[in-house]
Amino acid sequence: MLEDLADRHDLPARATLDLQFLPVAGADWAGVVAALADAGYAGQAVADEEGDWFEVAVADVPLTLDGIWKHERATTEVALSCGFRPDGWGFFVG
Repeated sequence: MLEDLADRHDLPARATLDLQFLPVAGADWAGVVAALADAGYAGQAVADEEGDWFEVAVADVPLTLDGIWKHERATTEVALSCGFRPDGWGFFVG
């Protein structure tokens, strides 16, 4: 997928990676903030008409499979341990 995007668009070498996590029953909102901080990440709760979720933005990530996977794996492990499931990711450029 990433290689396909790079073939069709002029992507920068680095970008801000945005990861989203959905709460499951009993999700620990305060716990996920603390656990992510311990792992070197910051996140925030988001609520809108579509529901509630938790979001983590990681600046200056190399737009490579390994660069993205490093942060996706680390944040997902923390989120799962606090009652959240991964919902996807994207990136911001510019």
